[in-house]
Amino acid sequence: KYGVAIYNYNASQDVELSLQIGDTVHILEMYEGWYRGYTLQNKSKKGIGSRIPTIPKSMDAQVPDKKWRRICM
Repeated sequence: KYGVAIYNYNASQDVELSLQIGDTVHILEMYEGWYRGYTLQNKSKKGIGSRIPTIPKSMDAQVPDKKWRRICM
């Protein structure tokens, strides 16, 4: 599964992913609102994050308003 970042996020811990708007995230697994994956811009850095800053890659051409905050895959 893939998602696209719709918010910037600066990781506060080494296990988290930093994201910039537009980054594509390859989601390896999801569990209770969290995902583990990596950005296509830096495949060697795997980390965790919440669903909040991403939308499904298949919908990136139709970015919903900022209140929409879930991955619906």
